[in-house]
Amino acid sequence: MGYSMIRCVLNRDHCLWLRNIAAACLALLATSTPSWSDETGQKPAETAEAPDAAAAAGDDDQIAKLIRQLGDQRFAVRESAQQELARLGFEAFEALTEAENDADIEVASRARYLVRLMRFEFARPDDPPEVKQALQEYESLDAAGRLDRIRRLATQVDEPHLSALCRLVRFEKSQTLSKRAALAVMQQKPGALPADKRAEIIRNSLGKSPRPAAAWLRSYLDVDGQAPEAVAKFAELVKAEEQLLADAADRTQPDIVIALLWVEADLLERLGRAEESVAVMERIAALEPGDTASLFTLLDRLSDRKAWTVIDGLATRLAERFNQEAVLGYALAAARRKQGDETRAKEAADRAFGLNPNEANAHLEVAQHLQRQGASDWSEREFRHVIQLGPPEGINAIYAGTLLADLLHDKGDDEQAAQVLETTLASLAKANQAGGDAVDPRGFLNKHVNTRFNYYRACHLASVPDEAKQLEHLLEAAKHDPQDADVLIALHRLQNLSPEQRQQTEGWIASAAAEFRRQIAENPGDPLPYNQLAWLLSNTDRDQQEALKCSLESLKLRPDSAGFMDTLARCYFALKDYERAVEWQTKAVAGEPHSGLMRRQLELFQKTLAEKQAEAPGDKS
Repeated sequence: MGYSMIRCVLNRDHCLWLRNIAAACLALLATSTPSWSDETGQKPAETAEAPDAAAAAGDDDQIAKLIRQLGDQRFAVRESAQQELARLGFEAFEALTEAENDADIEVASRARYLVRLMRFEFARPDDPPEVKQALQEYESLDAAGRLDRIRRLATQVDEPHLSALCRLVRFEKSQTLSKRAALAVMQQKPGALPADKRAEIIRNSLGKSPRPAAAWLRSYLDVDGQAPEAVAKFAELVKAEEQLLADAADRTQPDIVIALLWVEADLLERLGRAEESVAVMERIAALEPGDTASLFTLLDRLSDRKAWTVIDGLATRLAERFNQEAVLGYALAAARRKQGDETRAKEAADRAFGLNPNEANAHLEVAQHLQRQGASDWSEREFRHVIQLGPPEGINAIYAGTLLADLLHDKGDDEQAAQVLETTLASLAKANQAGGDAVDPRGFLNKHVNTRFNYYRACHLASVPDEAKQLEHLLEAAKHDPQDADVLIALHRLQNLSPEQRQQTEGWIASAAAEFRRQIAENPGDPLPYNQLAWLLSNTDRDQQEALKCSLESLKLRPDSAGFMDTLARCYFALKDYERAVEWQTKAVAGEPHSGLMRRQLELFQKTLAEKQAEAPGDKS
């Protein structure tokens, strides 16, 4: 581009900027109660509340005419139209957001400017506290912060949260975030809301919004209601978003298109149109960006849907990737295992295990990844390989030993877990002797390993049973860490404690609870001490209402934590609310489906609920 052309473009942009500033000032003078403000902000009283379905009742034809006038050849007409649209404020919001991508650069520029200056108060007076908290200062957050609030709202499937999400679909200034809010609605798991009530809330909240995300939701509801031609209409909207990604990548994102395609694939599968669903998944695979994390997720989702032909295509097309990256190799092995093809699963897992044979760090990372995925046999092999690589007193081998013991405990094999930690303790002592405490300079690791070794040994002895030796190991564990809640709970449940031992145990529990309360007071935004206190109190016959309150608070701070849901379920169980205990434990297991400890707790709660219902079949309370 020549210098004269650059100067011309810069001058034009500068003039547009000056005109917009002038128009903003004129509009501020022209209205006494503006619903938008300049970049410097405005008083809270002047911030407009996001309107509901009945609030955007402006004259659509008049607004459309004013928007066209934003591109009029006459300066005075353009300025007058901008002032009038500014005065209309939120009545013109939806039309202005649509005009942001107008082919006329003048119309698009002025529309974007007016939208950018608007200020919303998304929370409403009748919103419950948790919704108000999620929407608090929403406008001042960056894109990542707003997305976090969208995800927080999506964790609850009830009328206030759903209405708030749809409010964001309709009035979030960013089209990309509007689309992410719509996807969050479509991706929600069925909740207590009946389907027809949920559809009514969504439609009423969206009003007549012309935004793409609103159109997605309306069409999605039609498909879910199996309205005629609804599938074809939804498919057209998905293809339009795919085309937008190809033509104007700044107006959407690859992961948005992929998520929308997954919605279509799932809808088709639910309607029994399996071949069409597989065809959509082929398009998803073609859009796959190719990074390790997304490929892993794709394989997992494809195998859940038994899309074996799509997986075969990926395995062929990306054979080199699967053969050179252990995580992807194991992901393919897991898919083959779900397919029921143990021969190919073993081949893929063995290839992955054979990569980087002497790199302990690489195998340790893979082992932890496999542990999180529930592939305990492959994970155990990787951990044992790290220990074997040694040296035994090296930090990798010691760390692998602690993680392997946790895995074995979760599987219910406490005898092996204790044996692994016994070896780890010897290696840790040798490491500290040789290196002058270089591996564990402050003794934290030694404290943890000693505590867990004695606890796992006690768990094994409980199954033998040998109560005397079980008590011996629990007392030893508590000496190393008198705030380990699992140890204190196990001691509390023993029947053969002497009066002195009972008093000592109760003192440890009281001291640990006091410490957790101190941590809460010191840092009320940290969810962990709330959860620790709730777990301790709910398992040791303490104040169950305090336990419940703390557990609920931990989930407010971290709503998607399966571990915290596990604690909440225990709190309800302690309160003898067995139905809620089963409900929340089921959610916890769904969040961490590979946890043996969580599954065993769910089985206990389900058994207890069934027994209580059998005792009083006519009493649903």
